[in-house]
Amino acid sequence: MECISLAPFLSTSRGHQHITDNSGAHGSSHSSSSASGKVSKLSSPPCFLAVPPSSNHFFLCSEATTAPPASQKGSTDPPFILPEEANAISRYEERVSFSGYLDLLRSCGNTEDLSSGRIVHDHICRSHLWEHRILRSMVVEMYGKCGAVEDARCVFDSIRVKTVYSWNIMISVYTQNECFELALVLFREMVLSEGFEPDKFTLSSALAACVDINLLHEGCLIHSKVVNLGLESDIVIGTALLNMYSKCGSLDEATRAFKLLTCHNLASWGALIAGYAQQGNFESANGYIDEMQQEGLKPIGMIYTSMLVACCQAGKVEEGHRQFALLL
Repeated sequence: MECISLAPFLSTSRGHQHITDNSGAHGSSHSSSSASGKVSKLSSPPCFLAVPPSSNHFFLCSEATTAPPASQKGSTDPPFILPEEANAISRYEERVSFSGYLDLLRSCGNTEDLSSGRIVHDHICRSHLWEHRILRSMVVEMYGKCGAVEDARCVFDSIRVKTVYSWNIMISVYTQNECFELALVLFREMVLSEGFEPDKFTLSSALAACVDINLLHEGCLIHSKVVNLGLESDIVIGTALLNMYSKCGSLDEATRAFKLLTCHNLASWGALIAGYAQQGNFESANGYIDEMQQEGLKPIGMIYTSMLVACCQAGKVEEGHRQFALLL
């Protein structure tokens, strides 16, 4: 494989300046750690762009062929083949289309390929599209999927005019990376300090951050907002409420949220059954499985797994064997 030095690729912009913000748009030159205890190593980008002479794709690989540090979720061994839109970068063309950058960022995020994501981010910074807030939001999402939470927050802070969409992505990044308190702090800032009206995606992400009894009060406050907006019966919000109360051990409120839903799906049934299973209430959990089947829905693997938990909690060994057989 012929390896071409990445240096000219990063410095060639033929008429385009590197647009940055005072806050430091992509923050990729220092080491830091997230509040949840996850370490996000912000090392330098890979040093080579490897391009097979006859290939229509480009490959990103690190300077060393060893696996990346444990703190970095993404892996580039073997090198990851990015979409064909990346041809423009490998040929040092001035521009990649907006949709091309979106495809690249999605690919890096979905494969947790942090090294490649940083290279794409750097190229976007040198393009005429960096001021586009949707593209910046997608960079935030990419870093979040790769576990680089502080990088994601740095890019989020660089968005001068934020929208609900921008806030939603950053709150979701915190929640998905188990930075639950930071997610709730950002939610309060969005609603109280900045005056944005949350949509159902904002509310569901914030509710997902309320994962134990210590955060139940926060969940109840968000529930009040849901009631004010008339969203209790919405399947997305209702299931998020159900999940929140189940995880916090408030099964009466979880059941109430479930009954307010205009329709039920496997996610809502699964959340309710899991809540009772975690409390060791085998009879109620098993009863809800019967009700679910009466509505024409068949249990799936996660529901049988919840029932195994219920059997373990209740000391029902024989029933546990039966549930395990159904899972297989």
